[in-house]
Amino acid sequence: MSADDKAAAAWDDYVSQQQQEKIEELERELNAANDRIKRLEEFVDQLTNPKFTRDDLPKEALLQYIKRLEESGDALKAAGYFGGWADAVNKWIKAKEDKL
Repeated sequence: MSADDKAAAAWDDYVSQQQQEKIEELERELNAANDRIKRLEEFVDQLTNPKFTRDDLPKEALLQYIKRLEESGDALKAAGYFGGWADAVNKWIKAKEDKL
């Protein structure tokens, strides 16, 4: 086997290894995404169940949900002022301050 053939084979091995690592990384990400989708589907099923009560939902899940809502509202607040929604922004600020 010539030096060029050995170099080509080594390159092919390297590329193959890099591709395999990328495939494994993508599989891990896909599995994580599928797990998250499954948890979200279960959450939606709980919320749409007519027998569902707020007590059925873990407190931590409710706190995380509230946190995401607050972050979203804060992110939209700046755009609201510039978009002519000052009244809605002021209501958001008051509602956020009036936490239970």
